[in-house]
Amino acid sequence: MASHRYPIAIMAFNRPDYLEAVLKSLVGQIDSELDRRPITLFQDGSVNRFSDQRRAREEDIIRCEQLFRDYLPFGVVHSSPDNLGIALNFERAEQYVFEELDAEAAIFLEDDLILSPHYINTLDHLIEVALHDERIGHVAVYGHHRARLSQQITCPDAYVLLEHNWAFGLTRRQWLRNKAYVDPYLEIVRNCDYQARDAKAIHKLYASWGMGCPGDSQDVTKTMACCLTRAVKLNTTACLGKYIGAKGIHMKQEWYDRLGYADTELYPRAVTTFKELSDDCYERIFKVQMRWATEKPCC
Repeated sequence: MASHRYPIAIMAFNRPDYLEAVLKSLVGQIDSELDRRPITLFQDGSVNRFSDQRRAREEDIIRCEQLFRDYLPFGVVHSSPDNLGIALNFERAEQYVFEELDAEAAIFLEDDLILSPHYINTLDHLIEVALHDERIGHVAVYGHHRARLSQQITCPDAYVLLEHNWAFGLTRRQWLRNKAYVDPYLEIVRNCDYQARDAKAIHKLYASWGMGCPGDSQDVTKTMACCLTRAVKLNTTACLGKYIGAKGIHMKQEWYDRLGYADTELYPRAVTTFKELSDDCYERIFKVQMRWATEKPCC
């Protein structure tokens, strides 16, 4: 049986309309025992102290915090007086769940992926798989958004590559392993406005690891850390989440429409058993993951 006590950390910034949709989906979870686990909002601030740029409206930040308290009155809000940026906001969330709470695994949600009623229950079960297999890093169950329901039904428990770190689970074991690579990245972005981070310095860091330059975000860095520790990132064939982030730092409405996220067909049931991660499956997915991380050379 899966534990239903993994902490849930919710990352929020300046999109209260998206956040409310996510919170509605979270409180509607089935067989997830939300009242038995810590649930915390990590709310980023509005003005960056390095660039002095306003990155969000105060009213949006206040609204995000109020929505969280309305939907999850037993939860805890961790506000930031300054704009940290997503990398440092994630850092404090990770330190909270893995150091202060001493959790063996945790769930991280952002404000742009709606959960099916079975998302958390299914993710709890996949986290159990990860805890017992050191080859596994990040896990999620939002599936591949282009897979039609008829395809999902044939093998809902089969693994695919986790491309984006959305609504994911992470073990403390993998978080600790990743730190050797993530910490040097955080030192680069720690004393600057994250939106104006030093891409050249980040690419130089990647090159020192023998990696390529598919980007310079904290998600990219964490995927590289998984590659360098030979941990595969796993997603499910079944789609138990729907991405709604048409407007944000890394997405535009035209891209969202072209990629077809709005047409995601959700799998209607929980998935509580998974196929064994065979050596062949591991190698096949890891090879794709590594190719993405290395194929674009650093300048």
